[in-house]
Amino acid sequence: MKIDERILELLYRSFDDDLSGAELAELEAALAVSEDLRKEKEEIASMRKTVSASGAKGFGYMFAERVMKRIEAERAGSAEPAGTSVEVKEGAPTLFESLLRAFRPVAIAGVAAVLALMVYNIVDNRDLSFSAALGVPEITLEEELESPLASVLEELS
Repeated sequence: MKIDERILELLYRSFDDDLSGAELAELEAALAVSEDLRKEKEEIASMRKTVSASGAKGFGYMFAERVMKRIEAERAGSAEPAGTSVEVKEGAPTLFESLLRAFRPVAIAGVAAVLALMVYNIVDNRDLSFSAALGVPEITLEEELESPLASVLEELS
């Protein structure tokens, strides 16, 4: 027998929240009629009691990594029996941490090289400006708007 979704929602809420009088009466009426709903209530109560008695306050160190290793093992067809866990070395770096560790020195060297080139350009041009730091010549608006063809014609005449 299928349990009505609204009644099931009321059952779940009854464990954590106070139901209104009408909701409580509706849930009690459904519990009196449905054996499946009573079994569901007993299972939920049992699970809640087991979880609260376990004393687990959190997921523990490297929880996400352990879950992902377990999923990968199951997808690869080497699913382990229930109750066993996939070994994850404590302190083993994640992929992101490994990439960060590998590329940090490269990034620092790159930033140092860019700064050194900018300082060289400023000293070489003897101009403390953004365009001098980038090594790009300053172009005036007139130079930019002037047609390349006009400059070629002037040179020919």
